[in-house]
Amino acid sequence: MEELPHERRRLHHRWSTSSVNPERALVLASNPTSSSFGQKICLNRVLRTLKQSGWYWRSLSNADSQRLLIDAEDGTFLLRDSADERHLFTLSFKVEGIVSSVRLELYRGLFRLYSSDCGASPAFDCVVGLVNFYIRNDVRLFWLERDDGPRISVKIRQPLLTGVPTLQHFCRSAINASTKRDHVEKLPLPSKLKDYVSDYPY
Repeated sequence: MEELPHERRRLHHRWSTSSVNPERALVLASNPTSSSFGQKICLNRVLRTLKQSGWYWRSLSNADSQRLLIDAEDGTFLLRDSADERHLFTLSFKVEGIVSSVRLELYRGLFRLYSSDCGASPAFDCVVGLVNFYIRNDVRLFWLERDDGPRISVKIRQPLLTGVPTLQHFCRSAINASTKRDHVEKLPLPSKLKDYVSDYPY
């Protein structure tokens, strides 16, 4: 693992000490048309892919995310557990020299950004897929931080990593970024590698 600045070394141990509880997630995502067993499988996959992403900081506090991001470039972001019991995750980012955050809303098994315009926000069954959508497309985040505040426009570009991801994960991310999902099967790779590439959301 790379040598982390003192502040990041101090906080890094939290990455492996706590996480969102899937049972709490089931309550938030309750869907009368789906079985709880099916939802649990979905949420466990969400947590698994988040842990593989390299930018999920788990139970990081708002104050700590401020300290980690304040010297980063605009567009840098990280994902952490939400301090609000009504939500699971919070996306923190640097914009115009300021660190701010937006919660992710989970409703009927789908994640979207919580905002005044959330009804029009795209929804995803995977948090990594949601974040990748805003990174790879020319789409900005818009919401009101306060009812009487300005409408904020943000473009997220690069994550603040918890450490160095594995070479396998780097390769998988690169393939996913440059290959259409339905073209993965056509790649000259063994079946197990194709399954590995496909197992991570675009």
